[in-house]
Amino acid sequence: MAEARKHEDHLDVHRIGVDETSRKRGHKYVSIVADLDRSKVIFVTEGKGSEVIGKFSNDFHDHNGDPDGVREVCCDMSPAFIEGVELSLPNARITFERKLLSLSK
Repeated sequence: MAEARKHEDHLDVHRIGVDETSRKRGHKYVSIVADLDRSKVIFVTEGKGSEVIGKFSNDFHDHNGDPDGVREVCCDMSPAFIEGVELSLPNARITFERKLLSLSK
C-alpha cells in the first residue's frame, strides 16, 4: 500500500468527500476521504474526530496537494468534521450530504 501511495499526486484535487464507518464492534471508526471528481479514495485513517482532517491535510500536502486549494468538502453534519475543515482547509466550503438532510424532514 505504501509503495503504491508513494507515487500519488493530488495537485488537481479541489473537491473532496469525507465520511466515517465502523470497522468493528466497539465503535472503532475509520474515516475515508475521496476525490469527488475522480470517485477515488485518496486517504484513510483511524478515528472520526476533527484531527482526521488535519491528518488528511498533512498527507495531502505530502502528495503535492494544496490544502488551501480545496474548494469544497462534502461531509455529514459532524461537528468534528466541520471544525477540522475550518482549521485545516480554510478556503473550503462545506456541503452537507443530501441523504442526511432528507432524513431530518
